[in-house]
Amino acid sequence: MLRYSFQETMCGIFAYLNFLTPKTRSEIIDVLIKGLQRMEYRGYDSAGIGIGGEPGSPDDETVLIRKAGKVSNLAESIKGQ
Repeated sequence: MLRYSFQETMCGIFAYLNFLTPKTRSEIIDVLIKGLQRMEYRGYDSAGIGIGGEPGSPDDETVLIRKAGKVSNLAESIKGQ
């Protein structure tokens, strides 16, 4: 009989729910980056965010951004977009 062993490790998950609270996409991204930075001491090989678009705007789709390395790599990538 074959046995498989799978091990998945997660350092942490941070979520920000913005329901019926007027915030810009930029404000939400700032909250997400700061939350990830607070967990960074745990160490990880990548960081990413998923953020919904502005309702009613042309870019109202969910955007996923992921970068290898530290949260600062992710933040710099977002600033460049």
